[in-house]
Amino acid sequence: MPWALTLLLALTAVLYTWNIGVGGYSDYYATAVKSMSVSWKAFFFGAFDPQGTITLDKLAGFLLPQALSARIFGFSPASLALPQIIEGLVTVLSSYLLIRKWAGWATALAGAVIMASTPLLVSMYSHPMEDSLLTMCTTLAVLAFQHSLDTHKTRYLLLCGAMVGIGFQAKMMQAWLILPALAAVYLLMRTVPLRKSIRDLLLAAGVTAAVSLSWMSAIALVPATERPYIDGSVNNNIFSMVFGYNGFNRFIPGLLPGALGADPAAGASGTTAITAAALVSHTPIKLLLPADASQIGWLYPLALVGIVVGLTQLRASPTGHGPTLHGPAQQLKSGILLSVAWLVSVGSVLGVMALPHTAYLAALTLPLAALAAMGAKLLWHTFNQATGRVRYALPALVLVQSLWAAGLSLAYPGFLSFIPNSG
Repeated sequence: MPWALTLLLALTAVLYTWNIGVGGYSDYYATAVKSMSVSWKAFFFGAFDPQGTITLDKLAGFLLPQALSARIFGFSPASLALPQIIEGLVTVLSSYLLIRKWAGWATALAGAVIMASTPLLVSMYSHPMEDSLLTMCTTLAVLAFQHSLDTHKTRYLLLCGAMVGIGFQAKMMQAWLILPALAAVYLLMRTVPLRKSIRDLLLAAGVTAAVSLSWMSAIALVPATERPYIDGSVNNNIFSMVFGYNGFNRFIPGLLPGALGADPAAGASGTTAITAAALVSHTPIKLLLPADASQIGWLYPLALVGIVVGLTQLRASPTGHGPTLHGPAQQLKSGILLSVAWLVSVGSVLGVMALPHTAYLAALTLPLAALAAMGAKLLWHTFNQATGRVRYALPALVLVQSLWAAGLSLAYPGFLSFIPNSG
């Protein structure tokens, strides 16, 4: 309902702007924003200093909105946080529009409420942080992707690829983690011949690559004597910085030459002792522990119900490709499959890597919120339709969900503080 969505967005804006003037910022990134706001050369290259002698150790796309805001409104915590607040509102609205396609307006409103109030997102969109632009771009990309499934128009799939490419400017290769899930669901839900589906995916992949590599390629074409030195590299090569230092070398040190090496102290500590905690920190199990679960996992039980009940109902429905399901059933199928594939594709990578900050987990909030909202809808429908012991499923879930939330709040006192825990 429009009035309910408008009210939600208004409350979200109040929540995200509550501490806009005192939210603070990272000194490292804020210094770069200051430089980029007073020098167009620093703005273009993502330079750390106004003279443009050295870049950041990552692509600075996430700082461009902050630099423009600082140039217009002056440099302050409020001006740096303003773009994130706008990105947060766009994310919540896009989440509503996406989940509405999958399961109707009531479920969409519930999912948008979850998105707006998830502790990690509240903090992320209230402070100058790099993950906010990526989260917004990913949400818009999936919305365009779903529209391509609904309309069978390739241009929306290409738009999806472009949005992933813009997300690449914000967080580099992390933006690509959603791509396997999108490709798998597109082939599974196809309503056109396989050859055309593969062709469309290749076109979208080309758009993604072109948009992703456009800025760094433009920087690489500038002679080294006329641009800043590329931090994060030892050969002044932006590709080494992006794909080495910030990419593959984080999983396999030294894989790509030219990237700055890992912290020697960190490497030494990692080789002298292998503890149980260290092993868990490199498995998806860590997403169930309080430090991470308190940021995004307060509705894990309900999301799990969305997966189990949703896949069970789809299995009981006619199977096969798109034409066997129509209308709401087809939409619900794409929502459940895409959300599950999203969790597997992105969550498996985040699960095995050492997370510098829990803000990385923002990439999992939308599929969790969607599954939780759809799970509540499906369980309520089951509660009204079923007989016998199945009717106890809803009260049992309420109990389990309450115990889970209480357990998180006791195990991790910062659960309701809306302050992400640094990794």
